[in-house]
Amino acid sequence: MSGRDWFLTFVTRIQGEELHLREWLEYHLLVGVEHFFLYDMDIGQGQAGILEPYEDAGVVTRIPWSQYEGTRLDRKRAWFRHNKSSLAHRHFARHFRSRVCWALKIDGDEFLYPLVGDDVIGPVRAFDRSRTRGICMPRFNFGDSGHERRPSGLVIESYLRREATRSSQKEMGNGEKLSGNHFRRGAHRWSHGLHKRGTLVSPDQVEALRINHYFSKSFEEFQTRQNDNYLRRQTREQFELRNHGRNDVVDDGMLRFAPAVRSALGFP
Repeated sequence: MSGRDWFLTFVTRIQGEELHLREWLEYHLLVGVEHFFLYDMDIGQGQAGILEPYEDAGVVTRIPWSQYEGTRLDRKRAWFRHNKSSLAHRHFARHFRSRVCWALKIDGDEFLYPLVGDDVIGPVRAFDRSRTRGICMPRFNFGDSGHERRPSGLVIESYLRREATRSSQKEMGNGEKLSGNHFRRGAHRWSHGLHKRGTLVSPDQVEALRINHYFSKSFEEFQTRQNDNYLRRQTREQFELRNHGRNDVVDDGMLRFAPAVRSALGFP
């Protein structure tokens, strides 16, 4: 790994993720993710308590990131300004990029899913790292699957309906080719070094992996989302708008991982 500590890592901002955080971690450990850089934006200690055993095990680096709460940086990002989220990504790029082979920008409601096989490492190794700056993972939004209230089951076994075609992407960046990301403000892409050559793989070229985005979940869970802004009001109207076209296709591929994730969580 060219002297780097981890092959595949996640860079994630977390806020109000207590309900599903362990499931998200255990699932991704199961499919081969080696390390998680988690920027904890909660003022309280709820998420920190959940993460402590994972920190002790050496699979999580938790970075407290609530210092911007209530400041001018606690706002929606724009092309011309940073906010607390884009600063978290910049912090990772400046301090940790030299320690990783690949770093995926991913949120706590997004699951990296191998369409074939049971791990995500093999499909990533298929790309020549010396010739690749980044891999843009296709992302599909999943809908509420008809749930008004939070179901008792796991996320990956409760939400099985999605949009028919991908609507977005997230980049997995090559740590060797990332820049300090001083000017990058978006949550989906990385910036690369000026003289770092390589291909940026488009989502259409990624056939074995995708990101499942469980944004709204049930209406009950939608109403408790932390990142409320003028585009994401926690109203019935917004809930229905966010779910439009996102329950069109039944997709139960994640069910094959549910027994192992339940076992890891100590669930029957």
